[in-house]
Amino acid sequence: QYQSHNILKNEDRIRILKDIIEENHFQIENEMEWIQYMTACISRKKAVVWKDTSSDTEDPVRQNIFEDFQRKCMEERRLDFDDMLIQCYKLLSEHRDILEEWRRQYQYFMIDEFQDINELQYSVIRMLAGDDENIFAVGDDDQSIYGFRGAGPEIMLGFKKDYPIAKQVILNQNYRSTDKIVTASEKLISHNRNRYAKNMTAVHRAAEEVQIR
Repeated sequence: QYQSHNILKNEDRIRILKDIIEENHFQIENEMEWIQYMTACISRKKAVVWKDTSSDTEDPVRQNIFEDFQRKCMEERRLDFDDMLIQCYKLLSEHRDILEEWRRQYQYFMIDEFQDINELQYSVIRMLAGDDENIFAVGDDDQSIYGFRGAGPEIMLGFKKDYPIAKQVILNQNYRSTDKIVTASEKLISHNRNRYAKNMTAVHRAAEEVQIR
């Protein structure tokens, strides 16, 4: 049985990856930068491994590091964020009675920061929502920042396809920035290829022009 102390802390992740560096005699110029990079690689790997798929182009060195990392976590009985998602998915997909119990307990789901959801998280939500489809999602497809965990705006952009009866409301008034900032930002953001078309307006006006330094 896993409890809160079994959740992998950041310092434990760093320690494990440092052990892997030492055991493999890697010559790393910037150790912390390498650890951050490998942390992202491991998270991206777990974002697809739950589907039992693997890439033929997977770098063998990164694959070995991934396997070493997972082995060490298992030996210490540790789970990271991605492991908890994978175990949650397996539990609900393999045990219909447990899934139905959670469905009875929760009939409505609200997703914030929807642009940062990954396919695994979305699959869990869709299982829980079932045929009732009571999902309320809020997000901004132009602000997706968790690509290192397999997230991206594509899921948000495909929501209407998955749920055709869903109503879309675009909040196009900005209360935080001035009109000059919003206009300049829109010119830059409009170059994003995967996005909903928007016409943002600002509530606050300003005489000062945007300065780029």
